[in-house]
Amino acid sequence: MSDKSTVTSDETLSKKITRVVNLDETEITVTETKLENCFLKHKKALDSGSDWKTPLGLIITIILVFLTTEFNKDYLGFGKDTWKAIFFGILCISVLWFLKSCVSRYQNRKENIDTLIEKIMGTKTRS
Repeated sequence: MSDKSTVTSDETLSKKITRVVNLDETEITVTETKLENCFLKHKKALDSGSDWKTPLGLIITIILVFLTTEFNKDYLGFGKDTWKAIFFGILCISVLWFLKSCVSRYQNRKENIDTLIEKIMGTKTRS
């Protein structure tokens, strides 16, 4: 990566620029790989905040299927008991998926911009 800033001695250009320097900040030097890794982990943690929506939607849908459907005929070569078992299996998998999503969301509840900066800096607390 090259430094794209230039310095000129052109007085007309210098007269038009007002330069304010505020260096009362912490400068962080980090490799591209570490920064990408921190961003990917942070994105995964933030995504866990909405992962519960899909399994909850499936749970509600399958409960509605059980409440409104009569499994009383064979379809695609499966009997009515087989269809009940398939939907019950999908319901169980969706409940487990929902619970896993809730646990993941709970574990990542403190993820925010400050925790991301702490990870990039490699510190535990930010002053």
